[in-house]
Amino acid sequence: MVRTEERDLDAAADLIQALGSIGVEAGPGRGVDVDLEVRLADGATLLLNVKALAAPSPSEVASLTARDRPAHYPVLVADRLVPASRRELNQAGWGWLDRRGHLRLRSGSLIIDTDVPGFDTRGDRSRPVLETDVGLDVACAVLAYPDRRLSVRETVAITGRSLAAVHAALTGLKGAGLTDGSGKPLTPDLFWEVSSRWRPRRIPLGGCPQPGDASRTDQLGLGLDAVEEAGGWAVCDTVAANAYGAAAVVGGAYPPDFYVPTERTVRVARHLYGDATYDARRASVAVPPAAWACRRRVDTTRLGRDHPWAEWPAVHPVFVALDLSIDPSRGREILHAWSPPEPFHRVW
Repeated sequence: MVRTEERDLDAAADLIQALGSIGVEAGPGRGVDVDLEVRLADGATLLLNVKALAAPSPSEVASLTARDRPAHYPVLVADRLVPASRRELNQAGWGWLDRRGHLRLRSGSLIIDTDVPGFDTRGDRSRPVLETDVGLDVACAVLAYPDRRLSVRETVAITGRSLAAVHAALTGLKGAGLTDGSGKPLTPDLFWEVSSRWRPRRIPLGGCPQPGDASRTDQLGLGLDAVEEAGGWAVCDTVAANAYGAAAVVGGAYPPDFYVPTERTVRVARHLYGDATYDARRASVAVPPAAWACRRRVDTTRLGRDHPWAEWPAVHPVFVALDLSIDPSRGREILHAWSPPEPFHRVW
């Protein structure tokens, strides 16, 4: 083998294991410019050149395929490949293994495009950026303002996170191939990566706060004054989707889902209104997976639409879309047909 770097040797070993899991025999190459040999069903042998990268962006993949002209069928092995990176490889005629669990090889009589057992890519690497609270906050900020490159300080102002943590998260998103060279989100790839980690824990309540009931709601911190400057409660999910013009039918009796600022708010709401079953709920509350959702709310009366819950602000449309995306049936059907009104942007 020409290259003896440890990561390339590991990549070749992982590729042999992935092929073996689907009954295809492969072994180390015996030529000076051959990394791997695959034995085909017809008795022929396919020679491979194997490259290894951690989480290349689409531009990095395009650069790799443009400059590298391997002598044999090229295959990239990576810890993660976002859909756009996969498309770049497909168009360049490269094979690839995403260590999270997918293998694609297309050369001659060999046609493979299948899930395979995933590999543990943690080793001594850093924790993936979207598995951290800060990373999720920053990713949502980037998605909320996709038309411009957010500076570190602008992202700090949105998320309320520290300068160092935000810088690390932005660097991590770029390194994972989820933002482009200018820092703008790669869509819809970043959205769906966030969606896979968007899991709010909704608590159904036996009652619903009434904005005029100050004697009870003061301790809840609804934040209905100057809603776009202060934090507080915000409708989300289906009710908010309706406010933004999505094909989500709700009436005045439809129980709203709220995002609230803290777990303490959830406890107070449960004490005041009691728990309920989901089907009998009058409302639900949850702390958003991205904390800043309750600090950057939208005054729905400015949207120019009549809807049953106009007295409540809504979360940014990105959070509404994420709520819809985790419902594989009706939610995604609504999401597929919906684009938010200006000045908001569709990123799904």
